[in-house]
Amino acid sequence: DQRCSAWSRPVTRSDSAAVQRTHVPDADFGGLRIGFSVRTLRPKLDLDERSHLRPEVALVLAGDGSGRAAARAQARALGLVENETIYFPGAIPAEDAPGLLACGEIHLAPTKRNPDGSPFFGSPTKIFEYMAMGRTIIASGLDQIGEILDDSTALLVEPGDVRALFEALRRAFEDPRSCASLGASARRAAAAGHSWSSRMSALAERLSSLGLYQTNVR
Repeated sequence: DQRCSAWSRPVTRSDSAAVQRTHVPDADFGGLRIGFSVRTLRPKLDLDERSHLRPEVALVLAGDGSGRAAARAQARALGLVENETIYFPGAIPAEDAPGLLACGEIHLAPTKRNPDGSPFFGSPTKIFEYMAMGRTIIASGLDQIGEILDDSTALLVEPGDVRALFEALRRAFEDPRSCASLGASARRAAAAGHSWSSRMSALAERLSSLGLYQTNVR
């Protein structure tokens, strides 16, 4: 739909104020950019995982919140140079998000299980944003995320398994063609089942089946 079309358009560095403001590497950067985009940055990703990556890879952690200061401190402790190998652009306005996401060839959602063992619950907005971009997605096959993504749309890993995350990244590096097909499939799935219109149609039909709403939405 229109939203997916807007999110999938080619975006250059000059198109996005977010990219200009945060010094995220543009198309001239000679490596891969991996994005971890969140509304609120919480400690979901151990930066020790970054030490498994190749030196030509840049990691972008977008968002602000309780985990940002700790993540920056951990990056310094690991010898990761900010604005060279790791980027913390902070909170990004919604209108700038497509430009920032377009900087990444690989998008991560390595959500971990809740420490108390309770089921993960939330609206994984970034998953839908990743899908609309049509790029390679690496995500935890966890609860709601595993209901949205499958092996035809993403590289799914066991939550908290650093080795599995590393292997998924290596596959994305070594087999970009097949991973690109996953991204294309994810975009088709987003347009078909996760657009505003499809969600509203499904909700209206469910309410109608319960006798709570009369609709002829198809």
